Amino acid sequence: MDDAQPLQSTTVDELLTVLANHRCRRILWYFRESSTTVASVDDLVRALSDYTSEDESQLVVQLHHSALPRLDELGVLEYDSRSRTVRYWGNSAVESMMDAIAATIPQAVEA
Repeated sequence: MDDAQPLQSTTVDELLTVLANHRCRRILWYFRESSTTVASVDDLVRALSDYTSEDESQLVVQLHHSALPRLDELGVLEYDSRSRTVRYWGNSAVESMMDAIAATIPQAVEA
């Protein structure tokens, strides 16, 4: 993304912890592969439900309480829980790591 912002004093460990989560990776990949930078939680649930056997209501809870706040804290996206809207900012370091993961273990971005 051209409007990528620097990570907010994030350590390598924090970044790797976020990327170790399959939901976080899938959300990041959703934005990398789509032409949009804004999505609703429902859009993300639909996209992620293609890659998981989780019930959609469980997925909403996991995104709301875990994955989206973690990615927001990392500074890669902004999650507005009131409007249930996500805005992807992007980050070259995160995107480089996602590319490396996808090249090495392709199923990791689909898991």
